[in-house]
Amino acid sequence: MGLVISLLFINLFEVYWFMIAPFEVTVLIDIILGMFLLIAVGMFFSEDSRINGIVFVLAISVISYHFLNQNRVIPDALLFGALLGVVLISGVIIRNRFDILATSAKILMSISFLIIVGYLLFGFFIKSYSTSELTAAEAAMVTTQNAFFYGVGIIVTCVFFLLLMYSIVGVKNSNIFVFGSRKSGKTYFLLGLHDYISNHFGAFPSREVILSGDPEDEKNLRLANLYATIQDKKIVTRTFNYHMALYELRGKKYGIIPVSLTLVDYAGEYFDRLNRREYLAAIAYLSKVLEMPEEQLKKNAGSFQFIEFIKEQHKDHLADMEFTRSIIISTLYHHLMKAGKVVFLIDGEKVSDPSKGAGQLSREFGEYIKTLMDIERNYLSRVFGGNKKYALVVTKTDLILRRSNELKGTLMLTHSDRLSDVEEQSKGACILEDKLFSSLNETLVFRNLINMMNDISVHFLSVSVDPTLEPTDETDDENPAPRELAPWGFSQLFRFTM
Repeated sequence: MGLVISLLFINLFEVYWFMIAPFEVTVLIDIILGMFLLIAVGMFFSEDSRINGIVFVLAISVISYHFLNQNRVIPDALLFGALLGVVLISGVIIRNRFDILATSAKILMSISFLIIVGYLLFGFFIKSYSTSELTAAEAAMVTTQNAFFYGVGIIVTCVFFLLLMYSIVGVKNSNIFVFGSRKSGKTYFLLGLHDYISNHFGAFPSREVILSGDPEDEKNLRLANLYATIQDKKIVTRTFNYHMALYELRGKKYGIIPVSLTLVDYAGEYFDRLNRREYLAAIAYLSKVLEMPEEQLKKNAGSFQFIEFIKEQHKDHLADMEFTRSIIISTLYHHLMKAGKVVFLIDGEKVSDPSKGAGQLSREFGEYIKTLMDIERNYLSRVFGGNKKYALVVTKTDLILRRSNELKGTLMLTHSDRLSDVEEQSKGACILEDKLFSSLNETLVFRNLINMMNDISVHFLSVSVDPTLEPTDETDDENPAPRELAPWGFSQLFRFTM
């Protein structure tokens, strides 16, 4: 692909070239070329944009080599652009913000697009102006030919510009939003993810903000106290519709690259209310109550500082359920739209009992489709803005395996009959996920969801917070809650998130 792009550009350049560009424009183009080459190299470090990087490095290398041999490139300008690219890559790696490379590539590509289109339009007007010595009929014919010739060039440029802009992937790692219905396991899921990155990357909670009118609830929802509940072999209580918790986790990847995750825990009752209509209604209500402009609310909603401001300055309003609900909806929708990665949870308990859970899952998949339509409704934002990656994650995989004799029989072929015996990313794990996907794919609404995701990035994963979990002799509970954290499947999930 990179070779095709470079050869096409070189040949079209020779067709449309008619004059040497001014020195200043040439310097600018060569700086852009050098920066773009290094930005493409930097894309190698991110799995999300690695393919883009390979394509662009190949294309830009061939173009640079061709024009250097023809002395049409100023080497010093090219080198200066490359040095700027090195500075940018260094900052990106230190901050672990590879989406900045994609944004920079789109900006440079947009500038290049404007220069090329401007050059073609200038060529058209120059050629048309030179027809002054011709008769009116001859001038009209030449102008029409020029319009067709340069019009084709502009159309080809626009097509390739849009295709390349659309193909550039830039996903912000630090913002992750977890979608899940009531009892789907969001809180345990977040605890499992926190446990995994804490053990493997030295992560720690750098900031926690709990929204609740009850100080006791605030205390219980802190990460340390949630862990204490599990260590005491107790069940973590569900998150109620007047609760919301924001957690920021920090660590270091390879001991150098900062890892930062922002996670939100909330009541499952809100999962079908996170859309633009509900968000705008919440903003309008808060604007009236807080006497604050809507634009300012849209800018601030969702931040740690804004939630702290509400708790300190408007604590009395938290007794009003409509006010609390509006704060939660505006915060959740803000994080959903800003998130680079969106995780849709699929409740493993419903998967394990199709007779009771199939209908509920279909309704939830329908809500996920509505959410995707709301997120991806604006094509131009996907071309010129950031991208999102999506994951469908089956929770409570240990429960599914306990209840499914078919899955047990399949895993026994790999010498495993319990989830704790199955190594992550092993053949048994792949078989398990394939079986789960095939089972879900029998549902029409799930197939519709997958079909909708065909042109966007989506992963299918399965996880368990405690793969060793089994019913005990002391209880006849067939679905015991986790009493310890031993995350399974979270290595793949971490690769997705980071």
